[in-house]
Amino acid sequence: QLAGAVAGQVPAAEPAAPALTVQRTRAGNREAWKRCLGTVRAGVRLQKLTVVRTRTLARCRAAVRSELISGAQCRELEERLKSSNELVDEVREILDGLGVRENPDDEDQRLADASQLTRGAVVRMHGLEAMPELNGCEGTCQDWLEERGRWAVRPTGGGELVALRPENLMVIAKTVLPALSEAGQCEAASVQCPNPACSRALVLSREGSRRCFECECGSAPSRCTACGTSPYHFHAQCAAVPKLRERWLDWLRGNGRRAYRGLRQKAVREALAQRRALREVAEAAQCSGTGAEAALPSRRRDRLAARANFLRGEGVRHFFTSCAICNSRGGCIVGPRFRCIHCRAYDCCLKCEPQLKRMHPKEHVFEILFECEFDWQQAGIQLPPGTRARLRQHPIDATPAHEGRAALGEAASSASTPPTRGLRKRRGYGLEGVIVGFKKGRYDLQLTDDGTMRHVLPKDLQPLLTQKRAQQLLFPESCKR
Repeated sequence: QLAGAVAGQVPAAEPAAPALTVQRTRAGNREAWKRCLGTVRAGVRLQKLTVVRTRTLARCRAAVRSELISGAQCRELEERLKSSNELVDEVREILDGLGVRENPDDEDQRLADASQLTRGAVVRMHGLEAMPELNGCEGTCQDWLEERGRWAVRPTGGGELVALRPENLMVIAKTVLPALSEAGQCEAASVQCPNPACSRALVLSREGSRRCFECECGSAPSRCTACGTSPYHFHAQCAAVPKLRERWLDWLRGNGRRAYRGLRQKAVREALAQRRALREVAEAAQCSGTGAEAALPSRRRDRLAARANFLRGEGVRHFFTSCAICNSRGGCIVGPRFRCIHCRAYDCCLKCEPQLKRMHPKEHVFEILFECEFDWQQAGIQLPPGTRARLRQHPIDATPAHEGRAALGEAASSASTPPTRGLRKRRGYGLEGVIVGFKKGRYDLQLTDDGTMRHVLPKDLQPLLTQKRAQQLLFPESCKR
């Protein structure tokens, strides 16, 4: 019986070896599969990171073209991208705060062209499938068909009106034709009215500055004599109009609004986190009895916080400028200022900006100003010690200050007429400090973050004043009464 039992156990033990081998094989396959899957995932992450880095580099160069950052700052951001993968998110946050869009493409140009479509605008037709014979031909916008969402366009040289979508029209500048000259002594140019039925023209010198041409027939909007842009841009140079239109369209699509609101929320969170960390360190030092001072925030974090305050327009008041919608409650605009470049005087505050869509012409472009354009040096005012100030991003090209105090009309004119901006950007712009003195034409500014001293020209400084304090500096005699 024992032999039979043993003999019966032998056949039962034989199939156990293949089962154990199968289990081991399956476990090995699972481990191999996990390693393979981990390798694939790592490759996908690396590929995504490469795409993100490439797009971020493109955004950095787009920020340089839009004059949001300088070439040196762009190279610094590129070095951060190449040095470490962990700094990619930091560079992206900086670009988001500056309002640089994620995917720049040709759609912006199409939207920019659509925003210029007005009655009398000269356009070129393209992308027409039903009427291919009109592709490349020029025409004039006659009327906007609200129900159909199309423009009624009359081809140049006559013909019937055609209803076309805005994306099939590209605005072209009216050609500036050379006029006859006498013995080569005088060179002139003529700008014709865009209305085909009108023969009026404006003759001007080629060396003269740009002017606003508004025909007496009243059928066409105002036009710039230099670049042909319509409507005329009172508060921007010709070369700056496309960049301003691109930034404004990006803001209207929501990218600028989201970046601005996100930056404000992030700045609040960082400020609360800094205060909490300092309080915890101070309490720990007090409990241990070491008497050690609380660790101060890093200089880089302070610079980012200062830059965030600058981007938000924190504490900046645009003196002698009120909102055209809410009238700024009888005061001036505080924070970002939206200035229409096509109107002689039309400004809006951040709170009323969403109402511009229904209260202002859609083809008008607004410039977003985070710095006050009032020139204190030109007004003959020397800022007293103890005044809080911030380093400007774009310095004001100050003219020699006139003697005596500025009159009310002169001060208001200085505020409404924007000074010529410098092409350079101030190093360390956005940092805040306190004025401690004035020597040899420069202010001594003690920075808040590390206590260092900077000697700053008046055109590079943005004082952070209340409206009452500004009135006291401008009109001390009236305030005493």
